[in-house]
Amino acid sequence: MNLNFFETSAKDNKNVYETFYAVTRLALLNRLQAREKSPSNDLTSQTIRLKTKKKDKKHHGSCCK
Repeated sequence: MNLNFFETSAKDNKNVYETFYAVTRLALLNRLQAREKSPSNDLTSQTIRLKTKKKDKKHHGSCCK
């Protein structure tokens, strides 16, 4: 399946930094490869969307009355 395996221990601080670095590097590499495959390589035409938190609606259930 071509998966990466990382053995870590938060308790002993074993390979935590190295794993985080490797996963981040893989994610950035995948993103760069996807940009290269896209028909438009112009960076100005690419949009980055951030998820925003929706405003909480007031609860009108019967459990809180």
